[in-house]
Amino acid sequence: MRQSKRTKRIRREQCRYERTRSGRTLSLRRLSSSTRRATPQPPSNRLEATLPGTEGVQEKIDAELHMVGLEHFSDVIQQRMALLEMLAARFNNDSRTIRRLCLEVMDRIASTLEPSLRSTLGADSTRDMSIAAYLHDIGKSGPFDASQESQKAIVKLYAVENVADPDETIGDTVRTNFSSREATNILEQLGSCGMRSTDSMRAFWDRHGYWTHDILEADSEGIPIRARVVAGSHHLDRGIDPYRFSSDDYVAVLENRILMAVDKYQAAVARGRKTHGEAIDVIRRILSPKYGNDVVMNSVLKVLDALGAEERLFAAAA
Repeated sequence: MRQSKRTKRIRREQCRYERTRSGRTLSLRRLSSSTRRATPQPPSNRLEATLPGTEGVQEKIDAELHMVGLEHFSDVIQQRMALLEMLAARFNNDSRTIRRLCLEVMDRIASTLEPSLRSTLGADSTRDMSIAAYLHDIGKSGPFDASQESQKAIVKLYAVENVADPDETIGDTVRTNFSSREATNILEQLGSCGMRSTDSMRAFWDRHGYWTHDILEADSEGIPIRARVVAGSHHLDRGIDPYRFSSDDYVAVLENRILMAVDKYQAAVARGRKTHGEAIDVIRRILSPKYGNDVVMNSVLKVLDALGAEERLFAAAA
């Protein structure tokens, strides 16, 4: 049977990422061990009992962590996701939507491959994509060693949406959006985590990829390395690269591109109120400088565009 040009391109890309597994680039396992660093244990791995709604939320998050593919996970992972659920549920809701969209895109890409290539996207890759998408914004709860007071302050600041200028300072944003007393506390807590009031909001926003890395690597129990790398590298286009991502694992590269694109798509539709076509245009403009000639990314964007045009993505994400 003659192969289509698209299938031949995919096969060439597959070969390019797999033919040098012996040493040209870091394997995922070596990547993890080379970037992991010792981190102090946090003051507590459980949510404070005084937080309203703690009971029930923890059970919900526990069930979801199992559902997305984690048989085992640390108390820290559950606690951070539960804190986000209670203080800024939108973040977890976004991750739930992004997870579903990522799996939809990956399933469509798999369906375009011939059997020999489709076998690379099996149960393990589906599980890793599911976990990565669900946990990719866990860093919005702050550094791994942050106190719970600092975690709460960081979540509250991430939840502020009316920041017109990314270069606006953290201090100005906090004082504009919180009472004087709460602003003082938030700035103190941020300071304990290494963020200065004179830092820009862009610098603050960009920290969550690194904090995701630190949380997942310090408490990696049961979380596959590929899922951790994909989760922490979802803003690779902005140079946020805590894992120094350079993998010969084709599936990891594919999942990285899917999460990167879908994360931006969901944000453009849900927060930016863009139509599907507008969202795709925005994503292409953002990603083009670095990924304009990237075969894998172009394949992902083509599938994302097709699914959105069928309203299989847009209707659910809106």
